[in-house]
Amino acid sequence: MGEREIRIVCLTKLGLKTAKVSTVFNLGEDMIRRIKSDIRKRCFPTSTAYSLDEILKKWY
Repeated sequence: MGEREIRIVCLTKLGLKTAKVSTVFNLGEDMIRRIKSDIRKRCFPTSTAYSLDEILKKWY
């Protein structure tokens, strides 16, 4: 994972919503959703029923 992806994961784990994360990175919400989806697919390929937010909230 790149530095930006790690930061997005950390902010997500801290409970920030996609809108707030997009403000921090000055990116659109759609781009943040796409990045989160890519992280989930790469790091948690068997958890297809959950979003990255749900995975981080429940298990980590």
